[in-house]
Amino acid sequence: MTFPRGANDDVDPALLARGVFAVGFDGADAASAPLAALQDFAPGALVLFGRNVAAAAALQPLVAELRALASPPPLIMIDQEGGTVARLRAGVAQLPSAMALGATNDVTLTEELGTLLGRDLARLGISVNLAPVADLAGRSPNALGTRAYGDDPAQVAAFDASQPFPAYPVIGDDEIYEAIETNQLRILRDRGADLTIFSPRASAMEHHVGDHAVSLAWSRACNDLIARVVTLYPETFVGVCQLPQSPGVAIEQSIPELERCVTELGFVGLNLSPDPSGGKWNSPPLTDRSWYPLYEKMVELDVPAMIHVSASCTPVFHTTGAHYINADTTAFMQLLQGDLFSDFPELRIIIPHGGGAVPYHWGRYRGLADMLGRPDLSTHLMHNVFFDTCVYHEAGVRLLVEVIDVDNILFGSEMLGAVRGIDPTTGHHFDDTKRYVDALDLDAEQRERIYEKNARRVFPRLDARLVGQGR
Repeated sequence: MTFPRGANDDVDPALLARGVFAVGFDGADAASAPLAALQDFAPGALVLFGRNVAAAAALQPLVAELRALASPPPLIMIDQEGGTVARLRAGVAQLPSAMALGATNDVTLTEELGTLLGRDLARLGISVNLAPVADLAGRSPNALGTRAYGDDPAQVAAFDASQPFPAYPVIGDDEIYEAIETNQLRILRDRGADLTIFSPRASAMEHHVGDHAVSLAWSRACNDLIARVVTLYPETFVGVCQLPQSPGVAIEQSIPELERCVTELGFVGLNLSPDPSGGKWNSPPLTDRSWYPLYEKMVELDVPAMIHVSASCTPVFHTTGAHYINADTTAFMQLLQGDLFSDFPELRIIIPHGGGAVPYHWGRYRGLADMLGRPDLSTHLMHNVFFDTCVYHEAGVRLLVEVIDVDNILFGSEMLGAVRGIDPTTGHHFDDTKRYVDALDLDAEQRERIYEKNARRVFPRLDARLVGQGR
């Protein structure tokens, strides 16, 4: 290694080399920090971690001692990004996550908050804040998540350059027509159905991605697009919404979007995830009183909820093969253990995928109800809980109808379903659930209840819409 001749000729090259290091250390005050060792090593920068930070007031004397170690003083750095990464939790401005700021697409607001935080840190003697993260959020378990402004390269690059995000693509009516005509509407007609309750794609709700601000922006975008489809095809589709749920965020924060979708967009129900964490299952059970504000609003609006998780973010649970069925079964057991419907006798809950494992193990759940001192399931749950027919083989649908009362079964068209291939044993699509119901030995009244009457009863706003159309 060589150095240019001049002012540094008499400086130890090793000392100059150490000047490019940024190092951490133990100790939260001048008495416990290894000041002598730091002075001897003479790094160019010192990084403060959580172990060095007790409170802003205690940090200031330590920073003063660190800056006095050399002349010029070393840079004092800290990771005070906002959101989940913040070494100081008091004494300085507390910023939301970068992703939440990115969701606002408000560069001026972001700069103002960053300036405010920078002034607070400078007052403590801190030279550099190791933020923001100019990287992409990603979706793997080790990704940055909410620490980044987003997962689109163009958007993140623009925001880091103090420019607003590029305008979101505009989806024209022609694009919607083409997408619907060649997919859902084509299959709907081919399989002989008349109407679909049109919901968000469950795996794409992704409540575990970002924070509440991100979830709200994404939910509104999805719900608005559903509303456009319903407007273009008012006799074929009717909307249900996704909620802006987010792990650790009170369910009250989701209620305004539900109310908007029902009262302004004309939706007739909602998807409700019992596990917005994406497979970590750290939310309270559905019978916990923390959910009650949502149930109160559902009863007020007279709308049912379909229990449906979103994508799994853990490799332990395959999204459609394990996580969905786990959630269906878990939700039923949670309801069995509680007394939710004593408090909300008008509340209606739909459990998809034929009720998960419940019909197959109906004897187990009846026995558990008895062991736990719960009433018989017919009175305890089945005035309020309904299953759909989204089961991918005839034997499964036949079992469902043999075990569960016909009044508790709603036809689920599953268009488009989680398994879209053709069953080699039948030559028909796995997700053609109408074929399975048609094959059952049912009388005309039972068939009509599964195909139509039960849905009109469980979704009163759907019934009112159909009556208004003369149907």
